[in-house]
Amino acid sequence: MVALMTMTVSGVASAGENPPGQSDAHLYVGAGLGMTHLSTEFANAKRSLITDTPPSGSVFAGVYLSPHISIEASATVADSAAVGQDRRVIGDYAYRDYGVSALAYLYRQEDGKPRSGPSAREGLSAFARLGAGYKDPESALASREARHRHLTAGFGAEYGWSGGVGARAEVTFMDNDARQLRVSLLKRFEMGAPAFGARKNANAGGLPEQIWSNRFYIRFPTLYFSDNDPRSPLGREAQRRLDELAKQLLRAPGLEIEVRGHADSLGSLREGLSLSRRRAITVSRYLQSKGIRGNRLHIRAYGNSDPVLSPDGQPAPARNRRVDFAIFSPHARKMAARK
Repeated sequence: MVALMTMTVSGVASAGENPPGQSDAHLYVGAGLGMTHLSTEFANAKRSLITDTPPSGSVFAGVYLSPHISIEASATVADSAAVGQDRRVIGDYAYRDYGVSALAYLYRQEDGKPRSGPSAREGLSAFARLGAGYKDPESALASREARHRHLTAGFGAEYGWSGGVGARAEVTFMDNDARQLRVSLLKRFEMGAPAFGARKNANAGGLPEQIWSNRFYIRFPTLYFSDNDPRSPLGREAQRRLDELAKQLLRAPGLEIEVRGHADSLGSLREGLSLSRRRAITVSRYLQSKGIRGNRLHIRAYGNSDPVLSPDGQPAPARNRRVDFAIFSPHARKMAARK
């Protein structure tokens, strides 16, 4: 009968939710090194382990089937532990273990921000594991009972950073034979994502609100201004939304966007154009302060020429004092300039 405690440091790959209509299957792989605590009963009661903390290594691969479920296959190899009898070393004990498990993410840290790709798993999450395995001792000293199929259960926590990097700590139980503690480093990837997709935003003239670009899910916010004072600073909520947009744009370095300023119809056309341009410039400068290059941001002032209407068909001032965003199209820009 074997009981083991393993601490493993690994490297892994994965991703999160797709836009509507897309598969959520994302691949991850990993490898690790660690230490294993062993205690075993041999067929000969006079035999015992002299060293019970041999080093171990593991490799594993899996796929996220949904935001809360993944399937993982793993292989663990424990190095030799010395076996003694009558105060002398008579051999060693080592094993290999192969398993397949399902991981259920019971908790995922939510902040209300739409995420996908590797960023979908940023923050803290907790999971439970259930599966089956097969332990194969590599020792002539092992008893027949030590070579068997077993159930695997466990629980753990995972923390993800940007770019698909994360860390995992977990405890795994293999029937009565093994208790495994593993700490892993993670790196996530995704597969089968579309190059581009969009969802319309009915609150901002039908512009794309969310896009799937460069294998990342990007949300374009609409920012509203409470008054027509050109000196009004960006509010905290606007800054929070722009911070999130900047993070996503940094992950899609080839994407260029239009920063579109708008104004209500309370002033003259000239005043509206000036005010809307100031708003777009303010937003553009804030994004540049977060690391977005200025040549990726194309300012365009609409004044009050593209109003959002209220249910009665009249312009709604509070909804038209805004800045929104669109994918930059050089061809569309040239056509607009000719008009």
